[in-house]
Amino acid sequence: MNKRTRSLVAIAIIPAALVGGMLWWLTGLVPECSNSPVSQLESPDKTRSLIVFTRDCGHAGLNTQAAILPAGGTLDADASGFLALEGRRAPSVRWDAYGNLEVTIPEGAVVVKQQPEAGGISIIYK
Repeated sequence: MNKRTRSLVAIAIIPAALVGGMLWWLTGLVPECSNSPVSQLESPDKTRSLIVFTRDCGHAGLNTQAAILPAGGTLDADASGFLALEGRRAPSVRWDAYGNLEVTIPEGAVVVKQQPEAGGISIIYK
């Protein structure tokens, strides 16, 4: 390999190694989250399931969420719910006779996220 080729290889490899190292370092800064199911409730028509779960992202904190899944579906590691409350404050949930969800938020709970519907299901908050 001549001197010019070695220089071109070095010019290509060194920045690529620096970018790769920086990306590897940055991914270490992103907290890894884990989900733990709290409760699960099948819809009256058995096509969906409501799951309440806690999400722990280490130093970023813990919250409790509620999500709607297809029947038999599993909760992905990066799942996001239609409701999120700070800490371990699980809501009370039930399906009504019309296929809506009734959600009672615990008194004093800090609501981080609250959507009026999810997956075509209306959510009634109390």
